Amino acid sequence: MPHLVRKKTGEIIYFDKPEFTLGRSEKADHMIGDNSDVSRIHATIIQKNGVNYILDNESTNHTYVDGTPLEPGKEVLLKNGAVVNMGNEEFVFRLRKED
Repeated sequence: MPHLVRKKTGEIIYFDKPEFTLGRSEKADHMIGDNSDVSRIHATIIQKNGVNYILDNESTNHTYVDGTPLEPGKEVLLKNGAVVNMGNEEFVFRLRKED
């Protein structure tokens, strides 16, 4: 099952719906409440036909995949092992738990 691993804590975040939001707000599907660099609804993981994408939701501190800043509103493919940054918060994208 595709997921993100939060580097700071080792927390595993599984995506349980086709569009899964991450952010500081309680309204996000997964709340990252302990980092003010993360916007309220910072990014969305989109699953289509078994492929995973990430979308920056016009966040204040931007979203990066492998060091490249995302254009807000544009879906970017997530590959296994990709490093995702939301502001200064770092995650690693994994396709399977054992990866």
